[in-house]
Amino acid sequence: MHFVRFSKAVLKPGNVGTYMHSVMKRNSNKLTLKVITGRIGEVYHFNQCSSFEDAVQAFNQVEENVERLEHSVFIPLDVVGAQGLANSPADGVYELRRYELQLGYSTVPRFRDLYAAGLVDKLQTDQTGESQLISLMYSEAGAAPLNTVIELWHHSSIDGSQRSRAASRAASKWRQAIADIASLAHRFET
Repeated sequence: MHFVRFSKAVLKPGNVGTYMHSVMKRNSNKLTLKVITGRIGEVYHFNQCSSFEDAVQAFNQVEENVERLEHSVFIPLDVVGAQGLANSPADGVYELRRYELQLGYSTVPRFRDLYAAGLVDKLQTDQTGESQLISLMYSEAGAAPLNTVIELWHHSSIDGSQRSRAASRAASKWRQAIADIASLAHRFET
């Protein structure tokens, strides 16, 4: 089983450039996404780990230029069409979608089943080639609430993401899957 350490670094104002430079020098083996709103930045890191111990190893790291650092351990869900973090393109745009689901042992497996059934229809309907699912994973430990699912997509561009989204609306099984998933979720953000 593989684990993914998902880290969210909330940066001190004005330190995005310095932090990103130091991160890229140290960590060429992880997928790093940055989100900047005004002068505040959030940077998301995804590290693939082979054991739970490796995944929690960095939880106590203190980073310069960081206001707050939150770590969680996620486990990838097996769905057809997910490229995997190791195959993540360096260019383009990434979209991180987060679902906080109801508590319960059957909620994440139900989400996976609904998502997987709709995803096949979405991928067949969207012939733009501008978007690909990188990973679908659920929380196991750390700062993320239990039953949190992360969906990570790569798009050729922001406009490409919109063309892909428009094409996907024609996928009736995908639309139904999302409607059913909505009844499982307390919160959704992208």
